[in-house]
Amino acid sequence: MVFSRRRSETAPEPVPWVEAERFVVSTAERETAALRKPVVGPLAVRVPKPVAGVSHFHPAALITQPDPQARAYLLHEARDPDRLVCSIEPVDDERFRVLTPGRRELGQVYRTPQAKRAIQHAWCVRQPGHPAVVARYHWAKGSPKDILERGKDAARRETGRLADSVMSLGLAEGGDQHNPRRAAKPVLWRADDEVVLEARVSDGEWTYTPKAPWLDHRLAHAMALLRHRKA
Repeated sequence: MVFSRRRSETAPEPVPWVEAERFVVSTAERETAALRKPVVGPLAVRVPKPVAGVSHFHPAALITQPDPQARAYLLHEARDPDRLVCSIEPVDDERFRVLTPGRRELGQVYRTPQAKRAIQHAWCVRQPGHPAVVARYHWAKGSPKDILERGKDAARRETGRLADSVMSLGLAEGGDQHNPRRAAKPVLWRADDEVVLEARVSDGEWTYTPKAPWLDHRLAHAMALLRHRKA
């Protein structure tokens, strides 16, 4: 894959992908309240940096999909687009493996069945030598019986909350009915009880923050990309 080395004068400077401690997967390069639409560039893993009321999204890893019909992706260093960071390849309909440039498997990103209601989010990560990284609801701990009972209670509370939301729809000033992402709850992925990865909506984008020092950030980039592309 060949990337153009020409850049607009306003494009944010690229940063090393290993420094993407807080990142988004986006085409946005620059956003401000004065702009009706963001300035956009190629899809990339980007590091958001607000400066004087302007949100700059610095590219760290450029993302390409060589075959639009295949759910496989390549990530190249934004500072050196000829250098591969990793590749993402499907294993089956629900699993993807993340590979180094030398084809060593870093781990897998996979999707659990939606029927598993103890799971807050379907996408999970497996990194060799560590427990599965899963976004479980806070009540999904203890024995299966405990989880079931707490799950029923949580479902009842959620039903009541949704009913209240429907009743008040359009009545409260400042309600954001057109951009539900602004009200999206943060997601925490854990390995057992250790928080490994956090995602929350910030600067209009899902923003990811790796928390565990052992997590290979390329696995986090892969999961964020698969969420973004709804693979």
